[in-house]
Amino acid sequence: MNSDALLDHYNWRETFSYDADITMVIAQRNVGKTFGLREQFLRDYIQRVERFVSLTRYKPTLTLKAAGYFDKVLSDTEDSKLIEWRDAERPCFQLVNNTYQIGHVLESGKRTDWAPMGYFAPMSIKQDSKERTFMAVRRIELDEAIMEPEDLRYRHYLADEWGNLASIVNSCARERADGAHKPNVYLLSNAADIVNPWFVELGIDTVPPYGKHWYRNKTVLLDYVDPTQFKQHDATDTVAGRMLAGRAGGSMASSNVFEGAHSEFIAKRSRGAQYECGFIYRGKVYAIWTDWAFGMSFVCNKWLEGAGHMYALTTRDNRVNYLAAKEARRAMSQMIERYGYGQMRFETIALREGFAAMMRDFGIR
Repeated sequence: MNSDALLDHYNWRETFSYDADITMVIAQRNVGKTFGLREQFLRDYIQRVERFVSLTRYKPTLTLKAAGYFDKVLSDTEDSKLIEWRDAERPCFQLVNNTYQIGHVLESGKRTDWAPMGYFAPMSIKQDSKERTFMAVRRIELDEAIMEPEDLRYRHYLADEWGNLASIVNSCARERADGAHKPNVYLLSNAADIVNPWFVELGIDTVPPYGKHWYRNKTVLLDYVDPTQFKQHDATDTVAGRMLAGRAGGSMASSNVFEGAHSEFIAKRSRGAQYECGFIYRGKVYAIWTDWAFGMSFVCNKWLEGAGHMYALTTRDNRVNYLAAKEARRAMSQMIERYGYGQMRFETIALREGFAAMMRDFGIR
């Protein structure tokens, strides 16, 4: 690509033109995906008094996210309308009962009445959203939709992220006036862990090619952003970049490459493989098929009912099934031993990463 054609920032205008119900943008850090969307939130309110909803997984993080939410946009924006609006009315913001309010301090020093501009809501408490009033919501966003692998040691995805999101969207849509534009949902993320609830819902089990792709009957748009379309900056020019140089997290942050996306140990099961046993963990099936003559076991998502043990390691509400886990421990240890001897293959990258995470969660190494 010609260096003159390289982008400085993510092109939100092009993405908005698709008008997808749900848009998932996966891009490296520092290309303006969060900045550009918040800038659009301001533009929506200035031009049409349309409001936003900003989501977090858990309630305690709401106030942290809301603090200084528009500070960078108002200080760095190149949009003439936003600059004029900022300078003329000197907006100020406050969070009251999770409603983001805007006020304007005039030259006289007097402040106009506060007005609702947006809302912050936790996905973990659906009842809160059902009981709230959302007025004229235009866009809904969840940042860090895909959690980074190291964060999963201390935090977890919700049991039903897709269902929780749908409930909030439904609450917002109920308050739309006739003829108003539908709410659009935006999920923002870095390329982090390929095993995540959003990809499971969309049926994505391998790394998609760069670019825009439709899912679920053209209602969900995934934009897996090619990092080469942006002007490149040497990651080692920053302290953080030098700290992450050479680590998997560094590639994820600067090059938009999924951690664990290599093709090692990926293979389709052989014709001679027979079903041996399986595990169900957090809604995913890990079925073990073994070709005894070939000396190789394969992990698949297809299993034969009644043909071998199937251990349900989690209950329907995703709690650990300790009784089944105790019974499965010997079988799990055998699989890890085979893996260590190089006698284990996985049909997809997602199965490999999910199987490894399952083993780690149960202390099998």
